Amino acid sequence: VETTVCCGQWALWKPKTIAYGADKVLSLAEPDNELKRIIRLAIPFTLSTVGEAFFDAVIVAVLSRFLGTNAVTAYVLVELLLGLSDELIGGIIDAEGTICAHAFGAGNNFLAGQYVQISLLFYVIFSIPFLLMWAY
Repeated sequence: VETTVCCGQWALWKPKTIAYGADKVLSLAEPDNELKRIIRLAIPFTLSTVGEAFFDAVIVAVLSRFLGTNAVTAYVLVELLLGLSDELIGGIIDAEGTICAHAFGAGNNFLAGQYVQISLLFYVIFSIPFLLMWAY
């Protein structure tokens, strides 16, 4: 099927084209054992994230109610900066997990060990400025 952006029988905005695309996506997503396993794994993670977001909102509401807007502003700002710091440092560990899995899967345990050592060094080096920043 030849699609175009705005003109013709198969233009992307036409309901016929959208329905055709939806049918193709649904044909790719037929439930099989792997999809069922993924959904069984995804449900607890999703509930955990929703619960965490809910309790974060409760904390903000309680702070706002009992301590006022200045306390809420300080809390949100500190959480934002701590979250950014944590994500930057956590990215090193996440990347290490990915490249170690590749090296280990290829049977190169020596390279996986090198990746662990290098990522540990980077983790410590990048953590020191944040440690100093948050300590003072």
